[in-house]
Amino acid sequence: MADSSQKKRESPCARASAGPPKLTVVKGGGKRAALCLKTPHDVARLMASAAAEMMLRRISPLRAHEIQQRGVRALSLFERVKMPNGGESQGALKRELHDLEAIWNAGIERSGKR
Repeated sequence: MADSSQKKRESPCARASAGPPKLTVVKGGGKRAALCLKTPHDVARLMASAAAEMMLRRISPLRAHEIQQRGVRALSLFERVKMPNGGESQGALKRELHDLEAIWNAGIERSGKR
């Protein structure tokens, strides 16, 4: 009985370190590709990235706030497009996504870090 309880208490780190590390090298030359937003998941990922970049002081709080506001608007437009009469929101969604991409990509080009 004591042996089975010890197995349950084994830490995940101890199990993970048993084998060789599994790492994959991604070939990209150290350059980040320009952003392309197509789904609500892409927008949410961008919003999280903007928050992280602001906390790391790579972008200004003003720029992060603008990205967050536009991201919320884009997510709202994604929801409207799904509705039965949402076809008319498609153009507004495309414009919002384009503007959001432009804000993010302009900052990447300006910083020269990416």
